[in-house]
Formats: sequence, C-alpha cells, structure tokens
Amino acid sequence: MTGESENSDASVAVSPALRTYLRRKIYSVNGYLKSLDARLIVALASWQTSNKIAGGLAEIGVHHGKLFFLLALSRQVGEKSLAIDLFEDDEMNASTRYGGRRRAFSTHAASLKVPLESTEVQKADSLTLTSDDILSRVGRVRIFSVDGGHLYHHVAHDLPLVFSTLAAGGVIVVDDFCNSEWPEVTSATYDFVRAQEGKIVPAILTKKKLYLAPPDIAPAYGAFATRFAAGEKHMRRQLVEVMGRAVPYLTSSIKAQFVDEIRSRFSRRF
Repeated sequence: MTGESENSDASVAVSPALRTYLRRKIYSVNGYLKSLDARLIVALASWQTSNKIAGGLAEIGVHHGKLFFLLALSRQVGEKSLAIDLFEDDEMNASTRYGGRRRAFSTHAASLKVPLESTEVQKADSLTLTSDDILSRVGRVRIFSVDGGHLYHHVAHDLPLVFSTLAAGGVIVVDDFCNSEWPEVTSATYDFVRAQEGKIVPAILTKKKLYLAPPDIAPAYGAFATRFAAGEKHMRRQLVEVMGRAVPYLTSSIKAQFVDEIRSRFSRRF
C-alpha cells in the first residue's frame, strides 16, 4: 500500500478486487486499520488457503468495514464472512468523521462490489451472542478479528466466544493490544490466554494488534510473518517476549507510516 514489493510466500493469489482494495480503495473507508496489518491479514488469509486451512472470516466491531472487507474479499469457494456490529453511532464517534456506520458500511459494500448474504451481516451487541449464533451463520472461523467494546468485560466476553468458534489452525486478531488508550484490552487478553492453559498462544505482534493461534500452528504463523516482513521494503521485524513466548514483532518504517497517514487523511470519502 506504500509501494512495498509483493510477497511470494503465499502461493494463492489474491483476487483483482482484493488487490485493488488493498492498494487503493481501502483509503476511502474511514477507520483505524494501518496498512501493515491490512497487508499482513491478506497475506495470512492467502497462506491459510495454500495450507488447506479453511473456514469463515469474521469480525466483531466492523465500524465502516475497513478491515472486514479484506476478510470478505478473501473468501474462497464455499466460505462465508460475518460482520457483527451494533451499526449505530456510539458517543465517541457520533460527532466525528467516523459517524454514520450503517450508511457507510452499506455504501462501501456496494461500491466495492462485496456480495454479502443477509446472514453475513449481524446487527447485535456481541455480549448477547453465543457460539451457536455465530456457527449457524458462518461455521468455524479461520480468521476472527476482535474489535468490539474495549472495556474489560467486553474483551473478557468476546475472546472466549470467538475461541469457541475457531476453525482448526485459525487465528484470533485482537485489536488495540498494548494500546495505552485502552489498557483493559491488554489485561483482559492476558487473563483470557492464561485461562486457556496453553490452548491458544501469541503468534505475531504488531503495533496495533496481537495475533493468537493454537500452539501447534503458532510457530508456523510466526515463521510466515517473519518471511513476509523480510520481503517487504518498508517493514521491520524483531523477536519479543509475549506471555512467555518469543514472537515476531512487525513495525513499519517512519516513511511508510507517514505515507499511510497522509493517504488516510486526504483520500476522498465515499
């Protein structure tokens, strides 16, 4: 998204629609997703497919759909996506350029030509949902982004819910982990991982997100992320300790961050 080289580690090519969205149209969608995580999520979805990891792709807290459309456009034949959101403006966003969730999501889905069945969009508070509510719509999920409520009780509910629907070899993407503005996300995530007693562990860390995976495949995800970063001109990588495990920490160069911010701020909306 900032002129980085294409990565060849994932053998499944992304669709033209996804490639166009990732390179250009994603900047017209309001949201907080950074280009590093956008590229990584697309690469992970492709890597999963090439390694026969199948399942739905879902997100709690889709906002205007910036990240969700990456998931929906990564669906393979027979796979479904699921967008879970209240689709109503909350107090924090109502009076800002991030308001108008329902209209924005629908407008972008139509503009991007993302076909969504009625069952793939669920207007609900995640606190009211059970695993059956999700499984009945999308089946087992191979990538599940958790970006709903950021208070402790939200995260403490959403992570076990998501984990109960995870496909074999799937990944949970936790937004705002280690973000000082939302400290309860971090504490709730630590408590969740510890409570699972090794059934789900850190695999990849970025500045904005923590990627969790089952322990039998977490090292493969980490190795893939390291190779992916090595093939990206403006991406840096190092190993850090997270919950007793060494995982790759990926960051963008200052130049890439600057370009990303400029394009996000000045792209035409709708």
